[in-house]
Amino acid sequence: MMPPAAAAAETKPLLYTEFPALHDDEVVVPQDGTIVTSYLGLMSTMAGACILTLPSTMQMTPVLPSSFLLVAMAGLAYAGCVCICIACDGSGATSFESLAKRLRHPIQLWIVRGLVMLLLFGAVVMYVVIATDMLQPFLPFLSRFVIGGLFAVICLPLCLPDTVAALKYTNSVVVCCVLYIVVVLVFQAVSQENAWPSEPVSPVTFRGVAYTMPIQALSYCMHLNIPQVYSELPHKPSMSIVFALLFGSGVALYLTAALAAVTANDLSYVMDWVGATAGVLLSFAFPGLFLWEMLDQDYHQQAYSTSQIRWYKVLAGFMVVTGVSLSAVSVARMIWFY
Repeated sequence: MMPPAAAAAETKPLLYTEFPALHDDEVVVPQDGTIVTSYLGLMSTMAGACILTLPSTMQMTPVLPSSFLLVAMAGLAYAGCVCICIACDGSGATSFESLAKRLRHPIQLWIVRGLVMLLLFGAVVMYVVIATDMLQPFLPFLSRFVIGGLFAVICLPLCLPDTVAALKYTNSVVVCCVLYIVVVLVFQAVSQENAWPSEPVSPVTFRGVAYTMPIQALSYCMHLNIPQVYSELPHKPSMSIVFALLFGSGVALYLTAALAAVTANDLSYVMDWVGATAGVLLSFAFPGLFLWEMLDQDYHQQAYSTSQIRWYKVLAGFMVVTGVSLSAVSVARMIWFY
């Protein structure tokens, strides 16, 4: 049996790197999660800076195709979440890091770690820059360096709790802030005369679609928290309700924000690169790879029927191929057209 201290280490934050030896059936996680806390945790992760760049996708791709792509990206993100949940059920993993450690080759593990750090570093830098720009007019006596440092000192300790459920109050504030942004954009749109463009901004082109996909994919990138949230739910089937609420409200908020502010494109270039690499691969390709690796283990196959394994492998292969293809197309577009 795994010693209690080692078992407890598995429940540390998502990127905790000192995991014990992997024993799939011996990890104990506090069952503190509910549908509400799970939704708030995932929604606060998902609805970030990308909501400010989504309007620019409506400029590059007309409204109807862009809206269709937004819904399609939500479907792919949902499939990635399902892959991760199935892989967690079969392997006993309770964090993204421990799930990644079950990959066969160390190179795969370090690719995942590199992409995660790229995604998180980009997000932290983007949020600190935005927060500093917004706070500086109210604190003219402080330099940008001091404001950024204070922001980090105040906010980073909130990363210390071991469970997502423990952050339910701060996550609620984040979700309320996203709702506030959407409401402000809608109010600004309806208060202007002739705010809606009379003609489509551009026709459907390869450049426009390849620009739109990574930003929209990154908008749904909350897969790093899926293993943690899933392990905290006492009643695992409740995750389907969480996903329904998450993607239903996510699509509605994103469509509303994008349609209400079709002229914003300030952060689009940076978010395009992050979305084309870390966002697409972590949301689509690696969840499929996690599922494939779990199914490829003989002792895991005993828990599923032959038909289940066959369909799960089809799903896993589809997610890997789709994620790699979308990432390659998006990166190629940025290299050729920027």
